Amino acid sequence: AETIQREALAIREMVLGNEHQDVAWSLRALAWVLRDEGKLAEAETVQRELVALGEKTSDKNYPDQSESLANLAHLLQGQNKLPEAEASYRKALGLRRKILGNWHRDVVSTLGELIDVLLSQRKFAEGDRLFNELLPPGMENQPQSAGLLRSWCHFYARIARWIEAVGDFTQAVQLDPEEHLTWFK
Repeated sequence: AETIQREALAIREMVLGNEHQDVAWSLRALAWVLRDEGKLAEAETVQRELVALGEKTSDKNYPDQSESLANLAHLLQGQNKLPEAEASYRKALGLRRKILGNWHRDVVSTLGELIDVLLSQRKFAEGDRLFNELLPPGMENQPQSAGLLRSWCHFYARIARWIEAVGDFTQAVQLDPEEHLTWFK
């Protein structure tokens, strides 16, 4: 699969030039293949190239750029490059919040990934600050806040703040009782 993706990338670059959107798709596919093969350092290099291409060629608010940044952060996290992963997740979160708002599932997912990195670095106060920023007082009773509350619950549970975790979990279930994932996390 890697050979095919490298050949496809070379052909697209030759025919379309280095800054075409189809070249970006080939870079993304190659990075995924390398990651799946366990070649994280090579995948990181390709993913960095994709991020640079996105910064150079597209609107920096383009959703694909936030995905590229999140994928880079994931690769960095997998290599235990936590400060770099944190920075990349922060950029992805900022873009996603700007494009999608605080309530979108991609924002909540990216926040969860960033929280994992912060927890690995024992930056508990920073995790708490982020949740407070995304879910200001008075918003915790809104139905759209259920996803953030679930994430906050898991954060509190992981740092042994059980009473707060139970409160957030209870609130999330009340706001969205049909969300089956709540019961399995």
